[in-house]
Amino acid sequence: MVNSLNETVELMLSSDYKDGFKAEYYQLVYRIEKLTNMVNNWDNLSFTPTCEKSWYIRQLYSMNEYLEVLQLRAKKENVDVDETITFTRTIKDGDLLIPLRK
Repeated sequence: MVNSLNETVELMLSSDYKDGFKAEYYQLVYRIEKLTNMVNNWDNLSFTPTCEKSWYIRQLYSMNEYLEVLQLRAKKENVDVDETITFTRTIKDGDLLIPLRK
């Protein structure tokens, strides 16, 4: 897991496609984590989001599907990524807990 997108720059610029793949993977993980935190702290944000919360939740569903595809590809293409990363948490929406994985 990366703590900032800057940590993936070297991988992105590499001529090895596996490094580029890793950069894409870890950037996605980073973005899922940030967006999940935003949605889960919706009522305490220091800004007012432009879109409705449901749009961000929908985006998280898609991002999780994308992560799953990258994990499957990594296994098939022998790319060493941390495949133990999953986002099985739920998103808080009022009194509802919405699971991110099917």
